[in-house]
Amino acid sequence: MFYKSSKGSNVLAAAWVWAAVAAAAAAEPKEFPLAKPISVRLPFGQLSYQPGDKQLSLASLDGAIASIPIPFLAGANVAGQARILVDDFDFDGSPDLMVPISMGYGGVNWFYQLHRFDAAALRLREPDREEFCNPAAEPGEHILAVPCKSGPAWYANAYKFAAGRPYPYRSNELVEVRGFAGADAPVFLQRELDPAGRVVEVKVVEAGEPGKPAVRKIAQARVYLHDAASDGARTAAYVVKDDVVELLDIVNQGEQQWLKVAYSSARAGRLVKWIRLEE
Repeated sequence: MFYKSSKGSNVLAAAWVWAAVAAAAAAEPKEFPLAKPISVRLPFGQLSYQPGDKQLSLASLDGAIASIPIPFLAGANVAGQARILVDDFDFDGSPDLMVPISMGYGGVNWFYQLHRFDAAALRLREPDREEFCNPAAEPGEHILAVPCKSGPAWYANAYKFAAGRPYPYRSNELVEVRGFAGADAPVFLQRELDPAGRVVEVKVVEAGEPGKPAVRKIAQARVYLHDAASDGARTAAYVVKDDVVELLDIVNQGEQQWLKVAYSSARAGRLVKWIRLEE
């Protein structure tokens, strides 16, 4: 078990009132640096901490006293940067607790475990298995954003919740596209998934500007359009040098790279086809 707890008194009516008011208030996001003492009443209990400790102390609303370890503090002098996060990370109307468990990239990436608040039981649940990098709740999309830096790029991945459990919702793969005019900056092949792990949407976005559609200029004199990512699916239509296409999908087949593109033709309107570029 993650928690070490000792049962206290029975649940008091005042605790129910406290929890109900807290849930209705939809608390704003909070951060508590571990470089300072923490003694704060939160919707899920009284949270306490002293610099130098290796755990948090939580007096839950159900009367239990819990010890929540922060294991990485035992071997790393990074308490000055570490923070406890409190927000409604799973979008159920009640705030939750994020506890830092490790760091990377010189303190750029912080990894957390999520302890969700069970409002019916008046206590925090044991943590989810996932580790969340630089987590931030985004209520507009109902996503838990987990931007993480690796190499030269930030990966704008995200989770959603289904049946109270987190699942990978948005993943990004850094891909180098080849054969276009100018310096071919890498792009992100972005996939959105359903709770079963099925891909429901694919986008190609600029690596340096997450969310911005990736567009490129044709460098070759003539590039034929295909109905599928196959040489046997070539059509009579083509694009020419300096035409601009929007990248929609990327498929690598061995040494061949196929690109699904959208091209706006003055005569035929918007065309969505596949192309293969020769370097």
